[in-house]
Amino acid sequence: MRRYLAVILLLVIATAAVVYDGVFRYENSRVLAISNHLLERVYSRTMREYYALLADARTSIERDGGTHMLLTLQQRSPLSNFLEAGPSLDELRQPGDWQVSVSLEELSSSVAVPLDTHDKAGLLLDLYSRYSNQRLALRIDMQNWIHQTTEDLGLGLLPFTVTWRGNALPQLDDGDMQSMTLFNDFLIPEFSLYLSHNEILELFNQYTLAILVAAMVSIPEAILLLWLWRQYFRGRNLQKVLERTSLDLQRQKQQNQARSRMLKKASEQVKGLNDDLEKARIRMELSERLAALGEISAGIAHEINNPVAYSLSNLSTLKEDLSVLTEFIQQVDKATDLLDKDSEAYQALLKAYQSLDVPDALGSAPERIHDASEGIERVARIIQDMRKLSRGANDGMRACDLNRELESVFNIARSRLKGNIQLITELQALPPVHCNPSQIGQVVLNMLVNSIQAIGSDKGGEITLRQVVHDQQLEMSICDNGPGMDEETASKVFEPFFTTKDEGQGTGMGLALCYQLIEAHQGRIELATEKGKGTCFTVWLPLGTSDVSAGDSHAE
Repeated sequence: MRRYLAVILLLVIATAAVVYDGVFRYENSRVLAISNHLLERVYSRTMREYYALLADARTSIERDGGTHMLLTLQQRSPLSNFLEAGPSLDELRQPGDWQVSVSLEELSSSVAVPLDTHDKAGLLLDLYSRYSNQRLALRIDMQNWIHQTTEDLGLGLLPFTVTWRGNALPQLDDGDMQSMTLFNDFLIPEFSLYLSHNEILELFNQYTLAILVAAMVSIPEAILLLWLWRQYFRGRNLQKVLERTSLDLQRQKQQNQARSRMLKKASEQVKGLNDDLEKARIRMELSERLAALGEISAGIAHEINNPVAYSLSNLSTLKEDLSVLTEFIQQVDKATDLLDKDSEAYQALLKAYQSLDVPDALGSAPERIHDASEGIERVARIIQDMRKLSRGANDGMRACDLNRELESVFNIARSRLKGNIQLITELQALPPVHCNPSQIGQVVLNMLVNSIQAIGSDKGGEITLRQVVHDQQLEMSICDNGPGMDEETASKVFEPFFTTKDEGQGTGMGLALCYQLIEAHQGRIELATEKGKGTCFTVWLPLGTSDVSAGDSHAE
């Protein structure tokens, strides 16, 4: 255990050391950059004040104002507090002063350094003009000037030195100069200014910040490592407990395996019974639905098909009988030509012939029989289409000629059209469509019937069914020019049990079932309507193969 604790301690110390070193290096470089920036401000200010002095001196010489004008011009400059002027350099000279002669036109200079040094040494300036042959003698208290500048900038009294060809003012040792920042071309090109940055660096707590960051990293690391170490030993203890209990579980497992084999056999028997029951239930439901459909078909065949066939047969026989009767009347008409026109028999036949309007009756009777036969045949075709639509309800999904399957729907819909309504179909040549044709027919029939009921007895009613093919999708729109719907009604038309019909005339399930049937075909229905401007249902149906098996339903 002690070994693990020692390893954790070493890791924490190593991490703290790495973090401390990285943070200290970064912070030290940042602080050093700040220090150099502040020292550059000191250097810039002194150079600005110095060149302002030279400009004022040149102005004073050019205006022949002498020392008095120079001092007047320098009153606003911070340098004026450290500036002395006199008639000659000898009167201003103090021990250790450096003498610099400066030409104001060319800013060329010469330097004279005394052999002795002094801590309070200043800078003697001999300013002259080559054109006016006038000179000014000035002395600058260098030490107080630069110290005042550093204090004004909030840096305190920074150690400094000015060098020229190995000479320093004031003289400092080499060790101090190594910790200073160098600025060349100070006052004149031959001077160099050294400003110490140690005092600025001491204003920042690089060590404290590095220690805090290292502590912030190492303390959570130590806590995490101790927690992991605790979890490790807890895991080892749990592992031992698990090993002890695994033997017990192994024995129980063997016993449970024997029991599970028995339960498995029993489960398989129960599962087989459930499967048999489910299959029996499905067969029973299918049988019931087939029986109901068969009962409807049988009722239709018995109640309608037999009378229709009987009527067609009688009409055919009646047509033959009418032909015989017509032939007989024609023969009687010819026989009357042989009778005496004044005889009573001829007059009686002529009177009956004219009063019964026999020629018109004989001429219109065949046409009436023909119309009656066509009406009965039309009823037979409608019944056949209804049986076809009901019979296909159990066909399931298959590839089919959808337009051919819809012909029965159109026939049934046309049978319900009133004289004021026109049905227009604009069909496209379609590839085989994978669908349940009976269910798609129910959807189309339901929408056509809704349009017929919506138009009602309005004059000029028109229903248009239009097909367009888009990228393996069939767009089939059913539009009418009926009264349309408002937004509230349109938002509810696909809800179950919602209807706008009178009580007892509709269940409100028709469009809801249509929506479910099209969704089962992986399609969609869109509704566009506006009050007073008709209604348009658009059905989108995929043309490709689908694995969806749509359920059976009937439209309202």
